[in-house]
Amino acid sequence: MMCHYKNLGRLCFLVGLIVGLSSLLVAHSDIQRTLGFLLGMIGYGLFSGLSLYVEQIKNSSPKSPN
Repeated sequence: MMCHYKNLGRLCFLVGLIVGLSSLLVAHSDIQRTLGFLLGMIGYGLFSGLSLYVEQIKNSSPKSPN
């Protein structure tokens, strides 16, 4: 499950990066470029944090002794 969140975060990051780079090429306003990069970074940060939180819950849950 953690890999799923990491991949989703990377996908959001790449989408933001692509939007940012494509807006650089098309020469839109600075606001759109900044928003594109911020979208990618925020998406990556959210999903990375969420995956770490899920992993922490899994590790702290009581497991049967082996």
